Amino acid sequence: MPRWFARTPSAAPAPRPSRAELRIGIPRVLNLWSTHQFWHGLFTALGVDPRHLVFSSDTSEEQGRDFGRGRGTVDCCYPVKCISGHYGELVFGQREKLHVVFSPMIYNLPSFLSGHVARTLTCPRVMAAPENIKAGFMKERDVFSEQGIRYAAPFVSLDEPRLVPRQLWEALDGVIPGLTAAERDAVLGEMRGMLEAVANVTGALATGDTAAIAAIARPVGTAAINGESPTVLAKLPLDMKTAGLAAHQGFDAIADAAAAGAPAARLTGMLADQLTACTSCHALYRLGD
Repeated sequence: MPRWFARTPSAAPAPRPSRAELRIGIPRVLNLWSTHQFWHGLFTALGVDPRHLVFSSDTSEEQGRDFGRGRGTVDCCYPVKCISGHYGELVFGQREKLHVVFSPMIYNLPSFLSGHVARTLTCPRVMAAPENIKAGFMKERDVFSEQGIRYAAPFVSLDEPRLVPRQLWEALDGVIPGLTAAERDAVLGEMRGMLEAVANVTGALATGDTAAIAAIARPVGTAAINGESPTVLAKLPLDMKTAGLAAHQGFDAIADAAAAGAPAARLTGMLADQLTACTSCHALYRLGD
């Protein structure tokens, strides 16, 4: 009897890819998509080729029908149900095989209300969705293992910066080859600082408190470069470091404009340009490959 239910031995594992070769799939869903720049910046800074970060396509009936059929799990939330199609597309719908499906459980998010309320929690159904949907791909057999894909769904508290490094370290240890604690802390610290600054500047603009914007943006300007790890900087390509410097200078420009009394409309436009620069950084990094 016991051998009937024993796991079937799998084939010998393929050699682990290097960071530059690693292909990571990320579902384009809910708060994972609203924070996608953070994850894109994190993996790129860790040495993953940005061209190998694969986001699923927009939600559609065809996606659910082609890739999510038979994978549904019990949940009354329709957006959560739709995630099955995104997972299926990442697992079965790629021309080039993925090595990792990354779908974090985001417990809370930074907000201009942070510090003024007990918690800025996400919807519990959305937070638990990665584990819920994963069950649909493991209810009969482990589809991820069969496809040679590692599934990573860390529990992440993005509004609690002291917890995030440990949470992601535990989840990515063994997923990102050669990840060191120093790299983890340095990269997450910088990404976290910029993410908080954008959230806080947006909050200040929403309340008309333009005087606070200079104090928010200045710490993540060029002054932040002094605290960056030389070890990590030595591993980054020149184009990425150049783009990173431009991003820090952009925050300096926002701080200078706010201190000079620039109107909210101008500051909002500068913030939009800053977000565009963040995504452009990844394109610039490709030129250095």
